[in-house]
Amino acid sequence: MVFVISLFLQQHLGLSPLVAGLVAMLLAAPAGSLVMVSLLLIPIGVAVFGASLAGPAGFVPGLQASLLIAALLLLSTAVASVFIRRIQN
Repeated sequence: MVFVISLFLQQHLGLSPLVAGLVAMLLAAPAGSLVMVSLLLIPIGVAVFGASLAGPAGFVPGLQASLLIAALLLLSTAVASVFIRRIQN
């Protein structure tokens, strides 16, 4: 299903494969399923990583950009985890 939606978005709306894949995965995920959304976001991360490596800038700049994105994501996750409230029993 995601593949068909992605092809439609690419061929008829002219979106890039990366953007079409992101939109298709998010549209296909049920709104209430946290596990399903989490599982669908993993391929999005792989797609972003692959697109940055295969981009016009080249392999090394793409790798540096990908590592920077990963470091910022890790940092933002660590900061957000500090503010999570514990549930009192």
